[in-house]
Amino acid sequence: MTIDILYEAVEYGKVLLGYIFIMFLMPSVIFYKHLQGKSPVYRFGFCVTAVPVCLNALVLFLGLFHILSMRLTALILAGVFLVCALRLAWEFRHKLAAWKKPRRFHPLKALPRKDRVYIGLWAVTLLFGAVYFTYGVIRISCYGCGDLYVHHSWIYGLMEGKVFSAGIYPEAMHCVIYCMRSLLGISVFSCLRFIQCFHVVTYLVSVGCLLREVFRWRYTPVLTLLLFLILNVRGAEMVNSMSRLQWTLPMEFGLPCVLMCVMFLIRYIKGTLQENGKKDARVYWKNENLLIFMLAVAATLTTHFYATIMAFFLCVPVALCACRKVFHWKRLLPLTAAAMCSLLIAAAPMAWALAEGMSFQGSINWALESMDSETVKENRELLESEGEKEAAIAQKATEMEETGQVRTLAVSVPADRPEKAAPMAETAGVKGETTDRKGIEGIYRYGYVGLYGEGRGTLLLGLTCLALALSMAGKVRKSKWAEGVGYSYVPMTLMSVVFIVTYAMPYIGLPQFIAEGRFSVIGHPLTLAMALIPLDIAAPLAEERWGETLLRRLAVAMAIGIYVFACLTGNYHGFLYNELSRYPEAVTMTRTIMKNFKPHTYAITSTTDELYQVVEKGTHVELQTFLENIEQEEYYLWMPHVFFYVEKKPLCYAQLYFGEGPAWLGEERYPDESREGFKILRPTMRVSQEPYVIASEISPDKAEREIVEPDVWLRYTQLENREVLESRAYEQYMRLMETYPDQMEIYFEDENFICFHLEQDMKNPCNLAVPQER
Repeated sequence: MTIDILYEAVEYGKVLLGYIFIMFLMPSVIFYKHLQGKSPVYRFGFCVTAVPVCLNALVLFLGLFHILSMRLTALILAGVFLVCALRLAWEFRHKLAAWKKPRRFHPLKALPRKDRVYIGLWAVTLLFGAVYFTYGVIRISCYGCGDLYVHHSWIYGLMEGKVFSAGIYPEAMHCVIYCMRSLLGISVFSCLRFIQCFHVVTYLVSVGCLLREVFRWRYTPVLTLLLFLILNVRGAEMVNSMSRLQWTLPMEFGLPCVLMCVMFLIRYIKGTLQENGKKDARVYWKNENLLIFMLAVAATLTTHFYATIMAFFLCVPVALCACRKVFHWKRLLPLTAAAMCSLLIAAAPMAWALAEGMSFQGSINWALESMDSETVKENRELLESEGEKEAAIAQKATEMEETGQVRTLAVSVPADRPEKAAPMAETAGVKGETTDRKGIEGIYRYGYVGLYGEGRGTLLLGLTCLALALSMAGKVRKSKWAEGVGYSYVPMTLMSVVFIVTYAMPYIGLPQFIAEGRFSVIGHPLTLAMALIPLDIAAPLAEERWGETLLRRLAVAMAIGIYVFACLTGNYHGFLYNELSRYPEAVTMTRTIMKNFKPHTYAITSTTDELYQVVEKGTHVELQTFLENIEQEEYYLWMPHVFFYVEKKPLCYAQLYFGEGPAWLGEERYPDESREGFKILRPTMRVSQEPYVIASEISPDKAEREIVEPDVWLRYTQLENREVLESRAYEQYMRLMETYPDQMEIYFEDENFICFHLEQDMKNPCNLAVPQER
């Protein structure tokens, strides 16, 4: 499959610059007075949380007043930014005038050597993460997840002046992209493809900021992120959670705000304790950390409700470990007021929309239904029963081979799996069973082992107990290193336990609060961080004795060691997957048409996927609609240029397409480790490995078959229906070429994809309803 690297690079650069401008430069200029003199961490937290909240409020209230338009939005944003920029330039005028002689400035030489190594290690880690999560997105040229089509349609609703076009739903991510489109002119298609490539770096920095607040040794956070980025994960749900970090989805967009909630809650508690000697209520109420906490909570509410649930679960351990301080009325009242303000900011537009008669979007009901633990429990039982069955059969086959009874024993798993797992039956002479486990045993079995496997799960459980034991021992003995562990090590350990317990809840009969292991992208790095608590305790003590230089070199050696160890022991991560729905050639062809032809002078006839790429500049005709209309006596498309797309090899729609790439970036491991898990949990999806795709062939015989599927969408997504539609379309387009040989041509063709071009005289358009027999 071919990729237009130059175009991808240009669009990637546009989105990068737009993201930096919207998320960081614009708030830094507008709120310069507030941010002046603040620490880099505070500035980062303010920008990450304030931008979604402010843009969400602006767009939604304009829409609810029925005055939302792209021009008005761009005028407001540009006007506010320019006024603030001019005021800032005027303030700096005197400083620039006083700076008479320019001096050479070398930022690296100005930093101490220890800071150069530290910053360099962070830069390498973040760059590696950005490349890893971007590589797969670049290589498929289209949306990596089917949900992006839905979010594109909601953003397009905003472009038409309609808020909550599909029902009431958190719109912060959509509003940010809408503002990028209105102010900077970047296409929504490119924004949805690439924003998460940069926002995932924001997420990694957020994890690092939280861990830097918790840990004592400053190298521990970056080593944690290296472990997160380098170690492979196991199981379909963990791979799914990691793959979602590539896609611009609301929940993943809100993850940095979740971490900001926890971090600034810790900073608020610590800050008010340090200023406790001042008998002034402003210490509690006018606290800068409280402001970011409020903005972070509001940002999670306006981005995705799952993000809010995660923030609650992570804040609870912090509050419990400092309950005497948190629940003191001097701190509790400001925190309660901040939470209520957050709720008011997020809920006001939704309440307004409800009052106008709008209803909640359907996915809200899906989220509530997903809390039913029975489905998850049945999936786990199915996975276990299949795993035990295959292991038992393999063992039996080995025994039979050793005794000479049989040479091979083939095992086939039926495609039509039952929806519910049946009790384990006797298979190949070996019996197995599934049993419910409650309490600690259930948490260990379905939490630690379910997420990390037997070896890693046991190791992490042991490290959890060790971390708690060290923290308690330090508190009892009043050790110097144990000062403040109630706000650091103990909450960190409890956060990892909360993640494990939350994941295991449905398997031990409790409600599932967050579906499909989506907590993993937050809980997984926190669990890895908890495992490094012994290192974080030992490193500062060693630094006092042997000096900072030795420990700095040790940190670099450990970073290199993590990478080398993972590669040599087979624990290096693999490439992630995308849901392949289009050939890159179709994406490139659509871009070529949009570039070479004037807007709104062409129509593209294809499956639904091209609609979202071409919607702003051209017309899209659904393939099924076209095939139905050409059966009439007359049918016209009133466009000078009509393009017809056909997949010569119809794709298995939304197949889980695992990437490939250079060995230094990843290994091809996930399909082998998780293929069966995906087949069991998602039986309608197929797994493929780049460069091979699961596809069929078109033929005249398939064009004659009837499609009995009543669901219009399933006619596209089910391969047996898709190949009929594509075969039928190809036959009709070839008839059109015979009928209009001077006006219709093959515009592009390769082994997978073909595009026909019909050029019409609008005074005498072509009748596309070609008779079946001429």
